Amino acid sequence: MACQVPFTLLFASLLAAGEPSFDEFDALVDKHMQEGRYPSLGIGVVGGDKLLYARAAGVADRRTGRAAGPETLYRIGSVTKVFTATLLAILRDEGRLRLDDPVAEHLPAGVKLPSDPRGARAITFRHLATHTSGLPRLPVNVVRRGEDFYAGFTREAMLEGLGRTVLETPIGARMKYSNLGYALLGAALERPGGKPYAELLARKLIAPLAMADTGFEKPGKRPERLARGYREEDTEIEAPDWDLGCLAPGGGLVSSVPDLAKFLSLQLRAGEAGAKVVAGGTLRETQTPQRLGEDWSQAIGIGWHIRHNRSEDDIVWHNGRVAGFASYVGIIPDRGVGAIALTNCEKNVDAVGIELLALAAKLHGRKPPDDPAASIDPEVSRILDVLKESIKDDPPEKLKKHFHENFLAEVPVEKLRALLRDIYKAHGACIGVDIKKIDPPRGAKVVYRFAGGDTVNGDIQLSFENPARIVGLFFR
Repeated sequence: MACQVPFTLLFASLLAAGEPSFDEFDALVDKHMQEGRYPSLGIGVVGGDKLLYARAAGVADRRTGRAAGPETLYRIGSVTKVFTATLLAILRDEGRLRLDDPVAEHLPAGVKLPSDPRGARAITFRHLATHTSGLPRLPVNVVRRGEDFYAGFTREAMLEGLGRTVLETPIGARMKYSNLGYALLGAALERPGGKPYAELLARKLIAPLAMADTGFEKPGKRPERLARGYREEDTEIEAPDWDLGCLAPGGGLVSSVPDLAKFLSLQLRAGEAGAKVVAGGTLRETQTPQRLGEDWSQAIGIGWHIRHNRSEDDIVWHNGRVAGFASYVGIIPDRGVGAIALTNCEKNVDAVGIELLALAAKLHGRKPPDDPAASIDPEVSRILDVLKESIKDDPPEKLKKHFHENFLAEVPVEKLRALLRDIYKAHGACIGVDIKKIDPPRGAKVVYRFAGGDTVNGDIQLSFENPARIVGLFFR
């Protein structure tokens, strides 16, 4: 249901190119439509909480001649896994489970999971979410019936087959992609979540994000706006409509470009205070490497793949492929941009997504966090202005309201005023504060400039409340 391809040099080479425009996005889509011979492409570029660019090109259904458009639905295949992993993180945050709980504790009595004495003692939620369970790619007892590969394969059959499954690697020993692992993960979330998997996903994630076009197909009912899928080798030939059944948590969602843009906008809030639906710290956790790949340039997070580049920005991504469809979603967290590429054939669209990300980073991306010109948290700028105005012969008593009580417990306000007074006497009036380097999560290394030409280096860290208060202040 998904394919992990080697990273290409496209990303690095495009970042070295000139500034793009929206015309360049159009040209990129046109190029791939022509070279890839895709029936259609659904394209989206996200910047922060906005869908900056959207494009639908080609035909959604050759039978009727229906053109692809913003309303077109696509099967997104294994991109579904990121939704399932995010649901896992939500339930963990609610205290319903722990990532390192043995999965067997949350399955029906009598389900026997395979083990291997050379690995971890039990398969956990974390093992399933990071493809380190050792389970094979597919259930051992799936029997192919015609072109609908999984037709009639039930959850009961999947759970029964686990007792006859031999692990391909010891539990926790290495990363090995497993659709079976995600099918098991979806089943194991139901008991702690208290509802069927699909209902949990809708209530906890899809509905709160107002993703009205995203969901699972009802058995035997094809959504009216769903594109028709075509073969990889000949995109004039229709592909079968797979019914993934119990394997749906690993690849069964249908979605659209605008809906996936909402999901990527959520992911770009990783590390932020006040993020809704999923906590910012939890999003950051899912995007943080849990296990390194063999060459250490790639890793697996909780659901996400992560590509590390020493000279460029890291990419957090996932792709997908099911009969008749392929997909790619990715974000560059440090740049605050994301990209979506969907098609209604089985041809890989990873290269399309990588190029979109590179163009997005150039056009609308934030500057890297170690760039002195990177955008500054407004609260940091506000506090720096307060400090600049307080370096004087008689610093104001009201200055203390800008400092956290924990700071003032160590440095009483009178001692703080005396320090600012001494700086004024040594250097004169402060005429400006320059940001030297952003110091995450909410701070900066700065240079204070004085009327006589002197400079003083400093560091500042702020609390996460609004308005922020100073928790760390140093003059060097």
